[in-house]
Amino acid sequence: MLSTSFRNTLIASTLLVGTSILVSPAALANDPSPASDPGEVSSTVQLINRVTFAPGATRTVQPVEAQTDIAFPLGTVTIRNNHPDGWNLNVASANEGVLEFGTHTLSYSTITLTDTSDITETPVNPTTGGLLATGDFSARVAGGTEAISVSALLTVPTTVAAGAYTDTLTFTLTSK
Repeated sequence: MLSTSFRNTLIASTLLVGTSILVSPAALANDPSPASDPGEVSSTVQLINRVTFAPGATRTVQPVEAQTDIAFPLGTVTIRNNHPDGWNLNVASANEGVLEFGTHTLSYSTITLTDTSDITETPVNPTTGGLLATGDFSARVAGGTEAISVSALLTVPTTVAAGAYTDTLTFTLTSK
Protein backbone atom coordinates (compact mmCIF):
# COMPACT_ATOMS: atom_id res chain seq x y z
CA MET A 1 0.00 0.00 0.00
CA LEU A 2 2.86 2.29 0.62
CA SER A 3 4.08 1.77 -2.91
CA THR A 4 0.61 2.49 -4.34
CA SER A 5 0.28 5.66 -2.29
CA PHE A 6 3.77 6.79 -3.27
CA ARG A 7 3.04 6.07 -6.93
CA ASN A 8 -0.28 8.04 -6.79
CA THR A 9 1.47 10.94 -5.04
CA LEU A 10 4.25 10.88 -7.64
CA ILE A 11 1.73 10.92 -10.53
CA ALA A 12 -0.29 13.72 -8.90
CA SER A 13 2.86 15.77 -8.28
CA THR A 14 4.00 15.29 -11.88
CA LEU A 15 0.61 16.42 -13.25
CA LEU A 16 0.57 19.46 -10.98
CA VAL A 17 4.08 20.52 -12.00
CA GLY A 18 3.37 19.84 -15.73
CA THR A 19 0.18 21.88 -15.62
CA SER A 20 1.94 24.76 -13.88
CA ILE A 21 4.56 24.88 -16.61
CA LEU A 22 1.97 24.87 -19.41
CA VAL A 23 -0.14 27.75 -18.07
CA SER A 24 2.36 29.82 -16.15
CA PRO A 25 2.30 33.57 -17.01
CA ALA A 26 6.04 33.54 -17.54
CA ALA A 27 5.64 30.94 -20.26
CA LEU A 28 2.92 32.99 -22.00
CA ALA A 29 4.92 36.23 -21.82
CA ASN A 30 7.87 34.64 -23.58
CA ASP A 31 5.81 33.31 -26.51
CA PRO A 32 7.73 34.62 -29.57
CA SER A 33 4.82 34.22 -32.02
CA PRO A 34 1.66 36.11 -31.06
CA ALA A 35 -1.58 34.89 -32.54
CA SER A 36 -2.86 36.67 -35.63
CA ASP A 37 -5.58 36.12 -38.16
CA PRO A 38 -5.14 38.13 -41.36
CA GLY A 39 -8.29 38.81 -43.35
CA GLU A 40 -8.59 40.42 -46.77
CA VAL A 41 -11.20 43.07 -47.40
CA SER A 42 -12.09 44.35 -50.85
CA SER A 43 -14.28 46.79 -52.71
CA THR A 44 -15.25 47.33 -56.33
CA VAL A 45 -15.53 50.78 -57.91
CA GLN A 46 -18.09 50.99 -60.70
CA LEU A 47 -17.01 52.27 -64.13
CA ILE A 48 -18.32 55.74 -64.93
CA ASN A 49 -18.53 56.62 -68.62
CA ARG A 50 -20.73 59.64 -69.41
CA VAL A 51 -20.74 62.37 -72.02
CA THR A 52 -23.19 65.23 -72.38
CA PHE A 53 -23.32 67.86 -75.08
CA ALA A 54 -25.13 71.17 -74.68
CA PRO A 55 -25.58 72.99 -78.00
CA GLY A 56 -24.65 76.65 -77.95
CA ALA A 57 -27.08 79.49 -78.46
CA THR A 58 -28.03 80.27 -82.04
CA ARG A 59 -25.44 82.56 -83.53
CA THR A 60 -26.41 85.10 -86.17
CA VAL A 61 -24.01 85.63 -89.05
CA GLN A 62 -24.08 88.51 -91.51
CA PRO A 63 -23.55 87.47 -95.15
CA VAL A 64 -22.50 90.99 -96.19
CA GLU A 65 -19.26 89.68 -97.58
CA ALA A 66 -17.89 86.20 -97.99
CA GLN A 67 -16.42 85.00 -94.70
CA THR A 68 -14.16 81.99 -94.39
CA ASP A 69 -13.04 80.18 -91.27
CA ILE A 70 -15.11 82.13 -88.73
CA ALA A 71 -14.70 80.70 -85.23
CA PHE A 72 -18.13 79.21 -84.68
CA PRO A 73 -19.08 77.96 -81.17
CA LEU A 74 -21.00 74.68 -81.36
CA GLY A 75 -21.65 74.21 -77.64
CA THR A 76 -20.04 72.51 -74.66
CA VAL A 77 -19.22 68.92 -73.87
CA THR A 78 -18.79 67.42 -70.40
CA ILE A 79 -17.09 64.08 -69.97
CA ARG A 80 -16.70 61.75 -67.02
CA ASN A 81 -14.68 58.55 -67.19
CA ASN A 82 -12.77 56.71 -64.47
CA HIS A 83 -11.32 53.81 -66.48
CA PRO A 84 -7.73 53.20 -65.28
CA ASP A 85 -6.43 53.12 -68.88
CA GLY A 86 -8.23 56.31 -69.96
CA TRP A 87 -10.81 57.15 -72.60
CA ASN A 88 -11.50 58.28 -76.19
CA LEU A 89 -14.03 60.90 -77.32
CA ASN A 90 -15.36 60.68 -80.88
CA VAL A 91 -17.67 63.06 -82.71
CA ALA A 92 -19.79 62.57 -85.82
CA SER A 93 -21.84 65.06 -87.84
CA ALA A 94 -25.21 63.84 -89.13
CA ASN A 95 -24.83 66.12 -92.18
CA GLU A 96 -21.11 65.50 -92.74
CA GLY A 97 -20.02 68.99 -91.67
CA VAL A 98 -22.88 70.98 -93.16
CA LEU A 99 -25.51 73.11 -91.43
CA GLU A 100 -28.75 72.71 -93.37
CA PHE A 101 -31.83 74.88 -93.88
CA GLY A 102 -34.09 73.06 -96.33
CA THR A 103 -31.97 72.75 -99.47
CA HIS A 104 -29.56 75.51 -98.37
CA THR A 105 -26.29 74.75 -96.61
CA LEU A 106 -23.40 76.32 -94.70
CA SER A 107 -20.16 74.37 -94.43
CA TYR A 108 -18.06 74.10 -91.31
CA SER A 109 -14.78 72.35 -90.70
CA THR A 110 -12.25 71.40 -88.04
CA ILE A 111 -14.14 70.70 -84.83
CA THR A 112 -11.91 71.52 -81.84
CA LEU A 113 -12.03 71.72 -78.05
CA THR A 114 -10.77 74.40 -75.69
CA ASP A 115 -9.45 73.99 -72.13
CA THR A 116 -7.76 70.71 -72.83
CA SER A 117 -5.41 70.39 -69.86
CA ASP A 118 -4.75 66.65 -69.35
CA ILE A 119 -6.62 65.91 -72.61
CA THR A 120 -4.99 65.22 -75.96
CA GLU A 121 -7.07 66.96 -78.59
CA THR A 122 -7.27 65.81 -82.20
CA PRO A 123 -9.10 68.33 -84.41
CA VAL A 124 -11.72 66.47 -86.42
CA ASN A 125 -12.93 66.98 -89.97
CA PRO A 126 -16.72 66.79 -89.51
CA THR A 127 -17.15 65.33 -92.99
CA THR A 128 -15.64 62.08 -91.79
CA GLY A 129 -15.92 62.44 -88.01
CA GLY A 130 -13.64 60.55 -85.67
CA LEU A 131 -11.43 60.91 -82.63
CA LEU A 132 -11.80 64.39 -81.12
CA ALA A 133 -9.88 63.84 -77.87
CA THR A 134 -8.22 61.16 -75.80
CA GLY A 135 -6.81 61.03 -72.31
CA ASP A 136 -5.26 58.87 -69.67
CA PHE A 137 -6.88 58.47 -66.29
CA SER A 138 -7.01 61.83 -64.50
CA ALA A 139 -8.79 63.03 -61.39
CA ARG A 140 -10.38 65.89 -63.36
CA VAL A 141 -12.04 63.59 -65.90
CA ALA A 142 -12.86 60.91 -63.31
CA GLY A 143 -14.63 63.57 -61.24
CA GLY A 144 -16.42 64.99 -64.28
CA THR A 145 -14.89 67.79 -66.29
CA GLU A 146 -16.51 71.15 -66.34
CA ALA A 147 -18.08 72.10 -69.66
CA ILE A 148 -15.42 72.20 -72.39
CA SER A 149 -16.16 74.49 -75.33
CA VAL A 150 -16.52 72.85 -78.74
CA SER A 151 -16.10 75.01 -81.82
CA ALA A 152 -15.65 74.77 -85.57
CA LEU A 153 -14.60 76.93 -88.46
CA LEU A 154 -17.58 78.20 -90.46
CA THR A 155 -17.66 79.45 -94.04
CA VAL A 156 -20.38 82.00 -94.90
CA PRO A 157 -20.82 82.92 -98.59
CA THR A 158 -22.40 86.24 -99.60
CA THR A 159 -25.19 84.42 -101.42
CA VAL A 160 -26.57 82.41 -98.54
CA ALA A 161 -30.34 82.27 -97.93
CA ALA A 162 -31.69 83.64 -94.64
CA GLY A 163 -32.90 80.98 -92.20
CA ALA A 164 -32.06 78.74 -89.25
CA TYR A 165 -29.38 76.20 -90.26
CA THR A 166 -28.86 73.05 -88.18
CA ASP A 167 -26.82 69.87 -87.89
CA THR A 168 -26.77 67.11 -85.30
CA LEU A 169 -23.51 66.19 -83.59
CA THR A 170 -23.11 62.87 -81.81
CA PHE A 171 -20.39 62.53 -79.17
CA THR A 172 -19.33 59.03 -78.14
CA LEU A 173 -17.15 58.41 -75.06
CA THR A 174 -15.45 55.00 -74.77
CA SER A 175 -13.00 53.54 -72.31
CA LYS A 176 -9.62 52.42 -73.61
